[in-house]
Amino acid sequence: MTFGMISEKIADETGTDMETAEVMARQLQKIHPDLKGVVEAWYQGKEIGFTLDGITMDIIREKEGGAYVNAIFSMSVLLKNPDMAKGYLSWQPRRRERRDQHGS
Repeated sequence: MTFGMISEKIADETGTDMETAEVMARQLQKIHPDLKGVVEAWYQGKEIGFTLDGITMDIIREKEGGAYVNAIFSMSVLLKNPDMAKGYLSWQPRRRERRDQHGS
């Protein structure tokens, strides 16, 4: 898969502009080595599982939202930061407050 194709795939899946997608595509080249197979499968349109100390790609997506490729980046951060990974399952993301239909 070419760099341009990867960038387009990222833009399509994340809803970002091409400039941001290109930055993300460059970052995929620096992903944690344990995730190389996950990235290769994603290039082929497959979302394969990966688990780190009970943290799965699905758990990351539930907590953080976003596309599968975003979960790959988050998992890479956790692999590079074992202390962060230890507390991840108990971490609760901040939810943006939603206004009701009347704007209050």
